[in-house]
Amino acid sequence: MRPYLFLVAAGVVLVLRLVLVRLRVGGTLDATPLLFARAPLNAVRFALRRAVGWRRGAPVHPNEDKAELFAFASDPAERARLEARERELREAYDLTALRERSSCEVYRENLYVLDLLDRHVGQALRERRAPAVRAVDVGSKDFRYAFALERFLRHASESERKVSLVGVEIDGHVVYSDLHSRADHGEAYARETGNPDVTYWVGDFLRRSDGDLDVVFFFFPFVLRYALVRWGLPGEHFAPEKLFAHARALLRPGGLLVVVNHTHEERDRQLAILAATGFEVIASAAAESALVDYAANVAERSITVART
Repeated sequence: MRPYLFLVAAGVVLVLRLVLVRLRVGGTLDATPLLFARAPLNAVRFALRRAVGWRRGAPVHPNEDKAELFAFASDPAERARLEARERELREAYDLTALRERSSCEVYRENLYVLDLLDRHVGQALRERRAPAVRAVDVGSKDFRYAFALERFLRHASESERKVSLVGVEIDGHVVYSDLHSRADHGEAYARETGNPDVTYWVGDFLRRSDGDLDVVFFFFPFVLRYALVRWGLPGEHFAPEKLFAHARALLRPGGLLVVVNHTHEERDRQLAILAATGFEVIASAAAESALVDYAANVAERSITVART
C-alpha cells in the first residue's frame, strides 16, 4: 500500500508542477486556466438561483449627504471642476430627485453613465427626432444606473421625449448581503426614475421579441468567455455573436447600439463582432470620466456607438 501511495503522491506533485509551469507567464501567476474549472460549479449555482427565485420585495435605498461627493479629489481646482460638471449634468438631465434620495456611490455611478452618454452619444440620439424612444439595457445587473439612462433618453433632444426602457438581467436572483435579490434592487431603481414605463425583467435577452427599438445598451457584455465564467454564469450562455445579431434584429433602421467594454482586448473583440453582425460603428473612444472615485483603475474602458 505504501509504494502505491508514494506513486500517487508523486503523480500529484508532478501534475501540480506542470500546471504551475503552464500558469506562470512573465514571472507572474496567470490563473485564467484555473478560472475555467469553475464553469461546472457556475452551472449548478445558476440553476439553483433560478429554481429558488429568491425575492424579498423592494428595498428602500438610503440617501447620503452629497456635500463631500468629490472628496476623493485632493486638488481643490479639480474638485471645483467636478462640482461644476455635476451641476451641468444635474440641470441638463433633471437629476435633483436622484441627488436627494441616493447614496454617493449610486449618484456618482449615474453621473458617470450620463457623462459618457452626453459626450459620446448625445449627438447621434438628437438626430433621431421621434417624440418617443424605446430602449433596452442588456445585462442590467441591479440597474442602479436606470435613472441616468431614462433621463438621458428623455432629455437628449430639443424637446422632451416619452421613454420606454427595459432593463434585462439573466441572473437576477443573486442574493445581496441585505438579503434582497438583484431583481429586488433592480425593480426599486426602476421605480425611482418616476417613469412607470421603466421596468426590470429577469430573463434571457435572446428570448425577447421587442421590435422597433431605438436604442440598445450593453454595459460590459461578455464578449470573452473568461469574463462570463468569472462573473458566475454557465458557459452555455456565452454567445456574443448571437446576442448582437439579435440586438440588430430588434432595432429600427438607423437604431443605435451603445456598448461599454472593460479592456482593450474586449474592445477589439467587440469591434470584430459588430462588423460581423452588420453594424456600422460611428465612434469608439475611451470611456473615461473623473466623476467616479475609481477612474484611475479603469483606464482601459471604452465606449462604442454603432447603428444599424
